[in-house]
Amino acid sequence: MLITMKRGGALAAMVLLAGIAKGRQPAPEVVLFDFSTGENESLIRTEGATARAAEGALHITVTNKGESPPSVFLLPSRGHWDLSGYRYVEMNVRNPGDKDVALALFVFVPGGWGGISTFPLHANGREVIRARATHTLKIDLHQRFPDGTESIDPRNVTHLRIVFYTNTPGTAIDVLCVGAVAQAPAEPHAISGRLHVPKVIEGPPARGKRVYMQLPDYSSPALRYVL
Repeated sequence: MLITMKRGGALAAMVLLAGIAKGRQPAPEVVLFDFSTGENESLIRTEGATARAAEGALHITVTNKGESPPSVFLLPSRGHWDLSGYRYVEMNVRNPGDKDVALALFVFVPGGWGGISTFPLHANGREVIRARATHTLKIDLHQRFPDGTESIDPRNVTHLRIVFYTNTPGTAIDVLCVGAVAQAPAEPHAISGRLHVPKVIEGPPARGKRVYMQLPDYSSPALRYVL
């Protein structure tokens, strides 16, 4: 269970993450986001929602259903997190409302690997936060496919995404703390078994590239495909 740091949390997280970057043995847990200081607000992005750090928590409120689920993105301060020394990412949340809220937490990495969520611990990665209750969402950073290949490379986590599946405007949750916990399993990484897919970019198609394309006679600039 991740314990929220009320004082000095951001500094402690920076010290611990610096240790990870230098290859030291990680501590049993590391705080990635401590909302008691307000220092992480520049690393938060929203889509169809608002996010405000106050009273030791990140208060998230759904504002617009939109075409995709309302989301909040949590970004690392130095481009990525190396969480390979930890088993889980945990997020402690509180539902301040009178109705249940369905949401999921995702961990993303680059190179076409996509992301993982609390699945298979919970079907579709979705969890229900009961009204007026607190809850911990947990992601296994070392999920593997049947052939033993890891689902993601936990050494290169680019962002976390909180996705609301209860998308009624006004729906709200409070995120109390986000961190990495528990020692990683001893088995070696199987990263070499993964196909590294180039990042999607703008420009003409060429060998070794993935680019955005659009049908020449289609009038909507918002609808494109990837080649």
